[in-house]
Amino acid sequence: MHPELFRWSMGPWERPVPTFAVALLLGAGLATLLFAALVRRAGVKFSDAVSVALVALGSGVLGAAALDVAINFRSYLANPGSPGLVWYGGLFAGLLAAWLFAMRFRLPWREILDAGTPAVAVGQMFGRLGCLAGGCCYGSPAEAPWPGVLYGDPRAPATESSRGVMPLHPVQLYEAGGLLLLGLLTLALHRRGWARHRLIVVHLVGYALLRLGTEHLRGDPTRGQLLGLSTSTILALLILAAAPLLWIRLQGQRSATRGPRST
Repeated sequence: MHPELFRWSMGPWERPVPTFAVALLLGAGLATLLFAALVRRAGVKFSDAVSVALVALGSGVLGAAALDVAINFRSYLANPGSPGLVWYGGLFAGLLAAWLFAMRFRLPWREILDAGTPAVAVGQMFGRLGCLAGGCCYGSPAEAPWPGVLYGDPRAPATESSRGVMPLHPVQLYEAGGLLLLGLLTLALHRRGWARHRLIVVHLVGYALLRLGTEHLRGDPTRGQLLGLSTSTILALLILAAAPLLWIRLQGQRSATRGPRST
């Protein structure tokens, strides 16, 4: 694996370029373009689509970092440093910021949410590929016949667990594959007009199931624990419990926007 893609130098100044950061930027760019193309059908201008995406992305990064600090608060007090990123914190912060922005500038929020759903899966997929290359969010030791990945680069957090000789579950790759399928599914639903105004529920349920399937294979220790469950496991279970109510709620809003029907 390659935690550093390359080193950028300018005279005496030299700076490493992390593979994870490049993957995040690439995913964010492609997700923004996909979102802008899909939301154009609802009459949203490209400039407005990019503005929504930038607001959501910026807030998402802040929310992801804030949740990591909250989960590992005692560790940060003892050893202050750069926070990690917790996906669910980024998702909910990004959704809230995009909603507030859409309300402020009177943009069609439900159409924005539908168009943004496949884009979210695409962006997150690239993020997980960045995790794989960077050696974070790594898996537990893998035994045959399970595939495994070896980390030997001392800059990769996973190297301490693998020591270059113990293969680890490539949970980042498992999740990236699941997100690709989830992105293709929600994109197909969007194109066909199915689950209109409720695509976000499809994504939330799909990712929650995917996360529950991969979470027990994770080997990184800094994910928070409550009653023997990780923070992401608890959030995934809460999302699955709330999903039927959210589906009914959004379905009711969709019906209400149609107006009365004459018979």
